[in-house]
Amino acid sequence: MKLAIKLSLFFILVSLISIFIISYLSYDSSKTSCENEVVEHLSATNLLKEAEIERWLKNSENLIELLAKNTYFKDEFSGEIISHDPADPAHIAIRRSIVKEIIIPGTEEGGFLEIFIMRPDDGLVLISTDEKQEGKYQNDELYFINGKEKTFVQNVYYSMAIQQPAMTVATPIKDRQGNLIAVLAGRLNLNELSTIMEKRSGLSSTEDTYLVNKFNFFITEPRFGKNYALGKTVYTEGVKAALDHNNDVGLYNNYQGIPVIGVYRWISQGELCLITEISQEEAFTPIYELQKKIIFIGIGVILFASVLGWLLSLTITKPVNRLIEGTRKIGAGDLD
Repeated sequence: MKLAIKLSLFFILVSLISIFIISYLSYDSSKTSCENEVVEHLSATNLLKEAEIERWLKNSENLIELLAKNTYFKDEFSGEIISHDPADPAHIAIRRSIVKEIIIPGTEEGGFLEIFIMRPDDGLVLISTDEKQEGKYQNDELYFINGKEKTFVQNVYYSMAIQQPAMTVATPIKDRQGNLIAVLAGRLNLNELSTIMEKRSGLSSTEDTYLVNKFNFFITEPRFGKNYALGKTVYTEGVKAALDHNNDVGLYNNYQGIPVIGVYRWISQGELCLITEISQEEAFTPIYELQKKIIFIGIGVILFASVLGWLLSLTITKPVNRLIEGTRKIGAGDLD
C-alpha cells in the first residue's frame, strides 16, 4: 500500500476516534442533563398534586368536624330526631329544616356528594341530603365503625349504596356531656381528585398524572384512557414500586405499553399511588436532535480530515519519492 494512502487512512482513523470520544461524552452529558430536567419537572408536579390532595382531604375533614360541633347537635338534635318516629310528619319537617338550614350551609364549600347522619347503635341513616339513602343501615361500613370514636377517612372503595366509587369522611356527634348521639359522614366528590390530576402545565403533549389504589385499580381517569377509574387495573413497574411505599423515578412501559419516564409516590394518608409520566420519545427529543447534529458534524469532519490527510500525505511523500528516485539513479552510476 502506498505511503500516501497509509497516511490518509491514519488521519481518518485519528479523526474517527476523536469524534467518537467527543460525541459520546457530549451525548451522555446532554442526556443526563435532559433526563434530570424532566425528572425535576415530574417530581415537582407530583409534590404539588400531593399537597393539593392533602389540602382537599384536610379541608373536608375540618368541615365535617366543624359541622358536628354545631350547637344544635349538642343541645337539640337528640331530643328532636333520635326519639321521634321517622314517619312522623313533624320529624320529616325537622329533618328538612336541618338539611336546609344547618347541613347544606355548613358544607357547601366542601365538594361533598352527600352528607348524612347515622344512629350510633345500628348505623341507620336518620338524615341525608340524598333522601333515597335515608332508612338504610351502614353498620358494617368502616367509616361508621371508626367514626363513632374519631374522625376517620375511608379511602376509595366501591359503595353498594350509591353503586359507584366513593370516599367518605366520618366523625362522632356528641352532646354537651360528651356522650355519643350520632355519627356524621360526608361522601366526597371524587371529581375533585380528577380535577387535581388533570391540571397540567400545557408544555407537554404526553404528560399524564393519575392515582392508583392499593388494589392496583385506577382511581382517576388517566389522560389516555376512558372508563378506567375502578374499572381497570394497572401493574407497571412504577405502580409496583409505589405500592411498596417507594418514592422514586424509573424508565418503564406505561399502561399503554409506551416507554415513559415515570415519577411515583406513595400517599399514605389516602393509601394511593400518585404517578406522573411522560413518554421517553418526547423527553429525549432534544437528545435525538443533538444526535443527528453530531452525526452530520462528524461526517463533515471526516470528509475534511480525509482531504486534509491526503494533502498532508502528498507534502510528505513527494520529497520522499524524489529522494528514493535520486538514490536509485546514484546506485545506477548517475552521479549528476
